[in-house]
Amino acid sequence: MNLHVKVAGSGPDLVLVHGWGMSAGVWDDTAAQLAQQFRVHSVELPGHESPACAPYTLDAVAAALADICAPRATVCGWSLGGQIALRWSFMHPEQVERLVLIASTPRFVRGSDWSSGMDAAVFDAFAQDLAHDAQGALQRFAMLQAHGDADARNVSRRLRACLSVRGAGDVASLAAGLQILRDTDLRADLPRIAQPALIVHGEGGFDEYMSDPAKPVPYHPRPIRPQAAAGSNWDAWLVDDQRFAADRPDVLVYTSEVLNEPLRLAGQPVAHLFASTSGSDCDWVVKLIDVYPDEVPGDEKMGGYQLPIAMDVIRARYRDDPAKPSAIPSGAVLPYRIPMPHISHMLLPGHRLMVQIQSSWFPLYDRNPQSFVENIMFAQASDFVRATQRVFRGGAAASFIDLPVVPQ
Repeated sequence: MNLHVKVAGSGPDLVLVHGWGMSAGVWDDTAAQLAQQFRVHSVELPGHESPACAPYTLDAVAAALADICAPRATVCGWSLGGQIALRWSFMHPEQVERLVLIASTPRFVRGSDWSSGMDAAVFDAFAQDLAHDAQGALQRFAMLQAHGDADARNVSRRLRACLSVRGAGDVASLAAGLQILRDTDLRADLPRIAQPALIVHGEGGFDEYMSDPAKPVPYHPRPIRPQAAAGSNWDAWLVDDQRFAADRPDVLVYTSEVLNEPLRLAGQPVAHLFASTSGSDCDWVVKLIDVYPDEVPGDEKMGGYQLPIAMDVIRARYRDDPAKPSAIPSGAVLPYRIPMPHISHMLLPGHRLMVQIQSSWFPLYDRNPQSFVENIMFAQASDFVRATQRVFRGGAAASFIDLPVVPQ
């Protein structure tokens, strides 16, 4: 295996190994500063400047680094690069003087004996996206890395600049790297680490709420009248002001900054949730909302109005196959893809974009007992349980919405 390594600066040797989906260019600014004190080796993993190779395995990359890098070095790895650094330190401890592990772990996949990971389905979803649209999958991955950063727009733009898919070799290498992340488990080797190690983890985080089937979130402000009854609002509920839901403790609310220019949306928004429940079944309702300014001259009733522009729901038991319901592993972080209705809508300057997430939409959608039963129609009173719902917002498990933005 031949790996391209860019060397700069002078001083003690420092090896930088980038993460999955990126290139060594992600280190450029950091490497330039470190080169004032270190001899920096920026490694390009297979599929970028380094040629695609087979087999692309953890051992093969670690062995290649041992052949080409300095005999004694501090090794800094990010994500996949962290696992490579760990493996290198196990195979050739005499070469690795110190370890710096950034957003890395000995095992990325959650298991019955390992809760500090993501569900394998997350990696499977990334693999499917990669096979279908490699460049798009990487662009979304870059946005996830910047999610929650105070300067997310600039960080995302800089990360996207480090992405490129230049052919089948790139895609094959990316798929192989993703497989390494999915399958690797280095926990048994951790006691062998003899080097000083610095672990750097950013803020992952999640938001949570308690969902209670006895107190479902209604689809319309109460009282809810039958469709044909006098005073029914059935013909207009799709444009109901959503403030009645935003104030509830069992509804998560995310709001953008005030828009400085028009934002036109035309197409299908798709919500991508990474979420968990303490139950074994649940619903996820996602609402995309246009929030009006607090005061609208000439139209007082629209002041602060929360106008829904797209809403939809997924019953988690059907997350994999609508014909084959299955229970949810309690506490497992799973990906949910929720296609929303097509829209054509213009958000004006002064407005804000809001997302609401909840786990009931009653009686539009029947109550989920939140414990898995074969047929909800025959659920018993004892099957209806409260559940803690978590929506994740950091790192590779950051929830997001693909918006069909029309460039101005």
